[in-house]
Amino acid sequence: MIELMFYRLSLKHLNHFPPIDDTLRDIILQWMKDSAGLDAVIEQVRQAFADVKLEDGIGLIEAQGLDDYLSGDALAEFRASDERDDWQRLTVDTLNACESSPCFMDAKGLCFILPALLIAILNDQYYHGPITYLLHRMPAGLFSILTAKQKSAIVACLELTKKHPFLDAQDVAEIDDMIAHVQ
Repeated sequence: MIELMFYRLSLKHLNHFPPIDDTLRDIILQWMKDSAGLDAVIEQVRQAFADVKLEDGIGLIEAQGLDDYLSGDALAEFRASDERDDWQRLTVDTLNACESSPCFMDAKGLCFILPALLIAILNDQYYHGPITYLLHRMPAGLFSILTAKQKSAIVACLELTKKHPFLDAQDVAEIDDMIAHVQ
């Protein structure tokens, strides 16, 4: 499984690599064409998850407290500091600092942070694994509370990822399995 992917490659990035052969240049240029719909996929995620609230779910900060074995008043303070109304207020810095949090969240919490994570990944701003790694960590209960629009947005992210030139056949098969699971 690929550990790190870049979605927003451009010709200027090619100048930062050591001299590369024409084959690699062609692969990167093809990805640039394939990823032309990246901004449309990000907008699809934004729209699909626009009204999602954390409600009584376990939030990003509370989950970090659970990971740190906090309880009682200390955990209540973490819970009180969680963003609960607008996932777009979750900063990339917070997402990266709380990278273990998804392991400690419930389905409502994951549904709340998922769009922020997907967008951060697609913008090359989340440094803790690709979309496939993130979705493998999601509990089965998450997919049962997602709407059809939300599932479609996740599938759009996966379909775009499937075209990435750094993936091998096993990665693509894994993404296909994940798409079937989400739908």
